[in-house]
Amino acid sequence: MTHPVDSAVAPSAQVPSVTLKLDDIPERTPHPVTIGRRALLLFRYGDWVYATAARCTHQGVELAGGELSGSLLRCPWHGVKFDVRTGARVNQPNCRDLRTFRTEVEDDQVTVYDQAISAPKGAPS
Repeated sequence: MTHPVDSAVAPSAQVPSVTLKLDDIPERTPHPVTIGRRALLLFRYGDWVYATAARCTHQGVELAGGELSGSLLRCPWHGVKFDVRTGARVNQPNCRDLRTFRTEVEDDQVTVYDQAISAPKGAPS
């Protein structure tokens, strides 16, 4: 199953990516991956997978150790909360939203692209 995304961000052969098995990504737990030199976190919700930058936009702390409650990831240092589906911060006005990255799930394979996007359209809440 391919998840719907904004057609303006269709991947090209030049966009670096990484592919892994859906079952290798734990449910509702930050899962770190690297594409080239970019560190990302993956979040699996059933057959949906979201990808965000791995560091907080406030002071660059690693978010993998943050607390995840539903779709909200809390930075372990200053408590900034981000919605992992969209990257939007929901508190702390002194930092920016997280970048999110394109993902596709087809059968049991997840492809993550080093291409910033907004949240997939039609994604479950």
